[in-house]
Amino acid sequence: MATPPRQVLPNQLFYVTARTVTRSMRLRPDPNTVRTVAYCLAVVSERHRRLGKLVLHEFVFMSNHYWNCLEIVDGWLCGACRGLGVDLVLGRARVAEAR
Repeated sequence: MATPPRQVLPNQLFYVTARTVTRSMRLRPDPNTVRTVAYCLAVVSERHRRLGKLVLHEFVFMSNHYWNCLEIVDGWLCGACRGLGVDLVLGRARVAEAR
């Protein structure tokens, strides 16, 4: 059964959470992971903030999941979350390739 559409209104706060694949400890707190996560968060939040779409208030990254507190300025949640997830995956892959 599908989940009904969620109402997303402008200037609303959202807590977004996501788990890693198979709940494995992929976001371990080593220097490369911390730098990658910080860089990806900075790029995505600045990109969407400049467009007037998103304000990142806080975030917590654990070893197997993360939480973000976002304010959606114009009611556009999906693009911001998609951008954050894709950038984190690509950034982590680039760090792994560099090793």
